[in-house]
Amino acid sequence: MQYISLKNRTVPLRTITCYVLLHVAVAVVCFAVVPGCSTDRGLVTVWKRKTGYPISSVPVTAGERVYVGSDRLYCLNAETGEIAWEFEGYGIFQKTPLVSGSRLYVLSGGLYCLDAATGTLVWEFWPGIWGDGTPALSGGHVYGIFKDMLFCVDAKTGKKKWQKKVHTSTRPPFIDGGYVYIGGVGKVACLDADDGHLVWKRKMDKVHLEINPVVYNHNVYVATILQREMYCFEGATGKTLWVRRLEKPVFLLSLVYRNMLYLTGSDRVFCVRADSGEEVWSYPFDSPAISPAVMEGSRLYVRTMQGSLACLDAAEGTMQWKTTMPRGKSSMAVEDGRVYIGSQDRYIYCVQRID
Repeated sequence: MQYISLKNRTVPLRTITCYVLLHVAVAVVCFAVVPGCSTDRGLVTVWKRKTGYPISSVPVTAGERVYVGSDRLYCLNAETGEIAWEFEGYGIFQKTPLVSGSRLYVLSGGLYCLDAATGTLVWEFWPGIWGDGTPALSGGHVYGIFKDMLFCVDAKTGKKKWQKKVHTSTRPPFIDGGYVYIGGVGKVACLDADDGHLVWKRKMDKVHLEINPVVYNHNVYVATILQREMYCFEGATGKTLWVRRLEKPVFLLSLVYRNMLYLTGSDRVFCVRADSGEEVWSYPFDSPAISPAVMEGSRLYVRTMQGSLACLDAAEGTMQWKTTMPRGKSSMAVEDGRVYIGSQDRYIYCVQRID
């Protein structure tokens, strides 16, 4: 047996060889890079899982599980990506599921309620028209849009409480302060969450694309694309509080955090004050950021049409890191620094920044 001297210690050469090979193997496993992803900026792959259809659903994290829609609804182990269960409906699961406690609610043709741990069907609701969007939950009731009808059903039983004809919308309803807010093509409406009666409705002239409202501090924010205007309405009355002209067309009002409103949709991401619409910062990208931005802690995560995945400082708008991912049109989930993101290549990826 051959030996080698290390700091006055004699160690068998075979032991050193095994040690080196072991650490090389660990490095390969821990720093495996997703095919199609850039290795820049220390972003590494934790796992990836192939599904049966291009993913447009936003992944949802809940404890040790990740839920994502594709050809069916998948529940994955958040640590390993292993499939815990699958649920097959009557169509493609294109929209985002909603998880609340032990229950999961998802729209794909009908509205399904599943046991979040096992995927067992608890109840399903079919009103005779197709539903395809993200439901909302409030006060023990689930709200879902089926074409141009809004339905309110009991979250425990799936029994219908009321229905109301509104306008066609693919955007999820927002629930706040006993009101339901719905976007549409050039429209935003407010309904009473208890019985569905119309409280107020606002129409933006010459707006021919769908509006995505965001609710914060009992106010409703909407942006028009071609007119490049942003509105703030009082949530209870629909009264206009302020209007701001935008520098670039904006598709989405992504989120509001600590009185800051983040807007995506053009080749620039904006941060504006929620109380006045005053711009705080903007950051340019190589292509439009067509999906909503996501916040975790002080970091803002943005995905662009050309496949860039970027992390910005939410307060200053400075770039923290940027990499390239396979293309996709959906947003992502971020939990403990891990990014869960679907793509058009049918994979869901779990990636993490290694500083």
